[in-house]
Amino acid sequence: MTHTDYVQLRRVAHIYNGGTPTSNEANWNGEIPWATPIDLGENDGKTIELTHRSLTLKGVRTGSTMVPSGSILLSTRAPIGYTALTKVDMAFNQGCKGLVLKNPVNDSRYLQYALQHIDSELNVSGQGATFIELSSTKLAEARVPMHSPITQRRIAGFLDRETAEIDAFIADLQEFRSTLFERRSARRDALIAGGRPVQEAGYTWLSEFEAIYTEGRMKNIFEITLGKMLDAKSHRDNETHYPYLRAANISEGTVDFGELNQMPFNARERERFSIKKGDMLVVEGGSVGENTVIEQDLEDIFFQKTINRARPKYGNDSYYFSQVLEAYLDREVFDVVCNKSTIMHLTAEKLGDLEVPIPRPDTQQAISRDLMNLDAEVRLAVSDVEMAIALATERRSALIAAAVTGQLDVSDRYAAEQVYEEVESKQ
Repeated sequence: MTHTDYVQLRRVAHIYNGGTPTSNEANWNGEIPWATPIDLGENDGKTIELTHRSLTLKGVRTGSTMVPSGSILLSTRAPIGYTALTKVDMAFNQGCKGLVLKNPVNDSRYLQYALQHIDSELNVSGQGATFIELSSTKLAEARVPMHSPITQRRIAGFLDRETAEIDAFIADLQEFRSTLFERRSARRDALIAGGRPVQEAGYTWLSEFEAIYTEGRMKNIFEITLGKMLDAKSHRDNETHYPYLRAANISEGTVDFGELNQMPFNARERERFSIKKGDMLVVEGGSVGENTVIEQDLEDIFFQKTINRARPKYGNDSYYFSQVLEAYLDREVFDVVCNKSTIMHLTAEKLGDLEVPIPRPDTQQAISRDLMNLDAEVRLAVSDVEMAIALATERRSALIAAAVTGQLDVSDRYAAEQVYEEVESKQ
């Protein structure tokens, strides 16, 4: 175990505030990269050279700040704690702080790891009513573990090697998770379309598959109703208010009942805007095309005009058509149908005119069962992957903590394995 001193960050580094210049064209699109918390999030714990936007020298001088190569940028709002080591001279906005070592014999890589170690303390120090922000004063007061320059370099070199292996492993797991979703989508598309490659005539929006099922419009198989308009002027003071669903309540095939707004619905409206088992709710404005199938009658909960209700007719299966719409979302069909160049709205008329494959109801139900089984398999596999990612991430944090606090002898070739075993024993 190495002796470790904890010192205030103000003793180790100069701390600079960032800024954003005016929109004057003379300030922008120059040769100086300009970092924001978004850029730091994409390079968290790593180096940074390229950013989404850039400034001219005039832009830096009139509205921002620039730090030299080898400095640390730290996000101090939305969220607090992202770090990146600059590979070039770089400007940054007010959502970041720039840290430049006071003594060049200290190691920037080490300090970046030390900041990652105290991330939770930095977040606790954040303040603000509108949004949480870490002030320069609070950051300067933060205490970081420090060692001699030679020990800093040894720790940084050790952590560079070990975290690179962990990061590569996590990246592989994330890629595998993406592959699982891609395979699921491909299998879904084949199931809903019948799975036969196109030879003579494909579907309108699933054109790589032979149209072995009849194709028709949604309004032929669903009763489609747009939700109630929000109109306070038409309401009477003595009318009873009821909770209602809106577009914000529907995401990724589920309904969030946590925050439901209320407005009056009279007896006729409660009948018209009821939500029953088997109804498919489709987002009309916002995340157009997102949808969910209701699994049980919703008593005294209704829906407003950012949602279309599609109530199946003639025994058609809502879940099957929910998956068709999900496939259309992936293929950006709604961008075409709703004209992406304007504010997109999937009106009841547009939804009703949408061409979809229409197998027989019993075939729809069989496909739905296959899709539900597929989803269960994918969820299980994804859960295993996410558990592995969480464990690897915890290993990474534990390794950094043990190294920068001097609890780990970084010269011991088996030191990392000891930390990993301790993490796994706590699972």
